Amino acid sequence: MTIDTGGYAFPKLPHFNFRSSAGQTIANNTTTVITTFDTATSDTHNFCDTTNKRIQFSSTTAGTYLITYGFKVNNVTAARIGAWIKTDASSNYIGYFETGNCSAYQHQTWTFMNTFSATDYIYLVVYQNSGGNLTFYDDSTTTMGYPHISGVRIG
Repeated sequence: MTIDTGGYAFPKLPHFNFRSSAGQTIANNTTTVITTFDTATSDTHNFCDTTNKRIQFSSTTAGTYLITYGFKVNNVTAARIGAWIKTDASSNYIGYFETGNCSAYQHQTWTFMNTFSATDYIYLVVYQNSGGNLTFYDDSTTTMGYPHISGVRIG
């Protein structure tokens, strides 16, 4: 339990926010694992695995989570751009988004709930077919365009 500045007690829920501090190129017509996750801006229970670029659950953090992920790209001319959250080596897709051509900036975020076991881990995968390479939008002042994933235990 923690006590906030107003004097209210509440449970300290396991949570994380993991992001990239640099861009990554997504090649045309290729499914790419995001390998630039390197900054944990919040990580109450050592979720953020900067070596393997993923979120790792443990026996003390297993449970149901609300997960949000996203990124920003510019000048999207792809007929298709998709992002998935995958879990473990079994390559199960547990979160998915897809959009088409907009010829402008796109900053999409997606949210879902899922129950994770003690040995589960999740990571982000992106696909695009613009005819050329696609890069994440670089906002050097906020890094909001770079890939990010966050979660909080809700059950």
